[in-house]
Amino acid sequence: MFLRNKKKSASYLFSVTEECSLTLKQMSELTGENKLSFASKEELFTKLKVEPGAVSLLNVLNDERKTIHYFIEKKIVNHPAVAFHPNRNDQTLVFHGEIIPKLMNYCQVTHYHMFEWNH
Repeated sequence: MFLRNKKKSASYLFSVTEECSLTLKQMSELTGENKLSFASKEELFTKLKVEPGAVSLLNVLNDERKTIHYFIEKKIVNHPAVAFHPNRNDQTLVFHGEIIPKLMNYCQVTHYHMFEWNH
């Protein structure tokens, strides 16, 4: 999910497992923001160069300014077969979740956070 804060001064990309049931309020609490909402189609394309329906962790490759804050559920990193859209929603890549921190480091992303959610 690609979200922004109320002032539109910060953007967040959440990657969670299928069974995760985080609400926008809970995501706001995780980020330390008062309120988060979904970013517009225009914001999504400007920042990550993708259309709605193609939001995924792999969009990190398009984050040229490295301003997006990535929140990744820890269960994903430990899973042997995670599936993400590769910047388009008609294709899917499957790989071991342990690659995710390596991808973040390769893309020189400093704003990523692993979190646990057991609710």
